[in-house]
Amino acid sequence: MDPSRRARTALVGEAAAALRRALPRPPRWLLASRFGADFLGDAARRAPPHEVTLPDGAGRLLARAIELPRAPLLALDYEATGPAPLPPSFGEALPLLVGGKLGCRGALHLLSGQGLAGFGAAPAITAVGDWLRFGDDDPLRWLDAAALGARFPELRGGANGRDLAARSGGAAVLARHGAARRVVAATRRGPSGPTDAELAALSRLGAEIVVEGSAAELVAARHQGLRFVALALVLDDVAQSPLADPSALADAAATLLPRVARLLPELIAALESDDGAGAAESR
Repeated sequence: MDPSRRARTALVGEAAAALRRALPRPPRWLLASRFGADFLGDAARRAPPHEVTLPDGAGRLLARAIELPRAPLLALDYEATGPAPLPPSFGEALPLLVGGKLGCRGALHLLSGQGLAGFGAAPAITAVGDWLRFGDDDPLRWLDAAALGARFPELRGGANGRDLAARSGGAAVLARHGAARRVVAATRRGPSGPTDAELAALSRLGAEIVVEGSAAELVAARHQGLRFVALALVLDDVAQSPLADPSALADAAATLLPRVARLLPELIAALESDDGAGAAESR
């Protein structure tokens, strides 16, 4: 077996063990956010992060246990700070893989996007209902399946369609906060933004928004058996700004993030309530 594969499988377990020592009772819901966690307010800012340095210069994990009203949350981020960073999709998936080892129940994935033709007004918060994935950078390729637990993740209904449609609690919260629309997100990775031709092609293929990054988090969440809810902050759209203005994008994010901070505690509480109702029904 490839020794790097063995080492990376061990890395997942060791990182989870280190966080379990620092957080004996980690929250059951994980936040994987491209926007960090400071937007959640004073509770997030006052909690010092627990830092786990990954071996062989691979970077570090930063974890914060955040007490939101009725909704404890674990914010977990990978930072490629070392001289030998992890492969991109594996680095994106690592918080979800570690969260699964910690016994988390589910994950909230927060990412930024651009609206394609016909999306409508931006900025907006929307739920991701399905994905168009481009590229073959599989985050599980770097792991020893026998050691981690071989499971081919079923991705049909893998985003909000399965997690929010079966019961109404989470869907009702999203509707109340204007985020109920479920879109098809096309994923791509830079280093530069998409061309006009790429945006037109993605729209013809059925995408409604395009996000920078991969859907590695979805694959990892399904592999670990985590519920997965993806929310996209659509910061602009192709009709508004053919050339992205970083200042305008930052202003759009500043407008949307306070809304997300109000939405998340209600959403987690509703998902917890749904899980409790489902458990009662199964008995």
